[in-house]
Amino acid sequence: LADADDTIEIGSGWTLSELLNDQGRLFAVYTQGAARLEVAGAVPLNGMDGTRGFRLDGANSGDRSGLSVASAGDVNGDGYVDVIVGAPNVQSGGLMNAGAAYVVFGKSGGFASAIDLGSLNGSNGFRLDGANTNDNTGWSVSKAADINGDGFGDLIIATPFASPGGNSNAGSSYVVFGKSGGFASAIELAALDGTNGFRLDGTAAGDHSGSSVHSAGDVNGDGFADVIVGAPDADPGARPDAGAAYVIFGRAEGFASAIALESLNGTTGFRLDGAAAYDFAGRAVASAGDLNGDGFDDIIVGAPDAAPGGDSSAGSSHVVFGKSGGFGSAIDLGSLNGADGFRVDGIDALDQVGFHIASSGDLNGDGFDDLLIGVPNGDPNGVSSAGETFVLFGRSGGFASAIDLGSLDGTDGFRLDGIDADDLSGVSVASAGDVD
Repeated sequence: LADADDTIEIGSGWTLSELLNDQGRLFAVYTQGAARLEVAGAVPLNGMDGTRGFRLDGANSGDRSGLSVASAGDVNGDGYVDVIVGAPNVQSGGLMNAGAAYVVFGKSGGFASAIDLGSLNGSNGFRLDGANTNDNTGWSVSKAADINGDGFGDLIIATPFASPGGNSNAGSSYVVFGKSGGFASAIELAALDGTNGFRLDGTAAGDHSGSSVHSAGDVNGDGFADVIVGAPDADPGARPDAGAAYVIFGRAEGFASAIALESLNGTTGFRLDGAAAYDFAGRAVASAGDLNGDGFDDIIVGAPDAAPGGDSSAGSSHVVFGKSGGFGSAIDLGSLNGADGFRVDGIDALDQVGFHIASSGDLNGDGFDDLLIGVPNGDPNGVSSAGETFVLFGRSGGFASAIDLGSLDGTDGFRLDGIDADDLSGVSVASAGDVD
């Protein structure tokens, strides 16, 4: 090819004959008769030089930085998207496993090939420090979009092993507001006072609220972003470990320094209760985008140990549609009827559908957002734990109360199969945006 802008289409007649590994760089080899074409199939991560990308290094041994990572939105309002990295085993202020999260600011260029997270100084990013020993701050991190409507991206950082009010492992989550500048190199999450952010406290001992956190989009259509917090070990309706998830509505102001999740009343947010004991609903939570195209953002709650059709731990994921109002304080996920949301069921026992879920955006260009559901324990074509990822297309309506992933036929969605045994493909799924 003459230059980087030239392309060649590999159509009928070409055969994928082998895969090559040249010093860590993968090539797919296509042949047609005597013709041979080698196509770079992967970018080696050890080749990042600051121009194509860069590496973020944990500050200290044992920090476990990168256990969770996410887009942070534009926290400082400079027009560049930032990233957030969780490091739940950081020893913060002498507090063992208090944990931390790091925000790294985007910029137009000039990235080094590697950035030490310990070097963030407020101008290039900052650190968020956990409040207590064994909080494991940064277990889950996400952008919170703009929850207070001030034009800056906000953050949500989970501490699922926190013990608010003396309730052991009830869990907490912290929302930190973005601003135009003036960030210190380190911010104590314990110092949030309602004006710079706030804390969301789990309800009961052992709930582990914050096991998963995510922006929920604008579920009630009031113009403010909302957040969703999973509490997979909650016991709603005396159903042990049925799990729960909490949606907290955004607003312009009036946040207290701490909000008890049990206080949500339908106007400030609401609770989503797992359908059956030991479903562990809330193990994963995410925005579903606008799946049904009604102008309100929807949410998805994973229940990986649900047993649809009696298949133990096949797992389910529950989609709840947004609307303009009329939310009660609690919604039973088992009551979704297709009009207000629906359930997506795993195919085989131990698939644990609902551990890995995300919105893919509008993958097929029909104007409706679609879903990604990862099933790393799946055995496609009998290949043990090769893993599977299902894409479920959005549409304007006509959802059944329950959808079996095995029924997808290409018109309503499709499956992406892992290649080799134990690949565990689908262990993490996310939208890639518009890569090409």
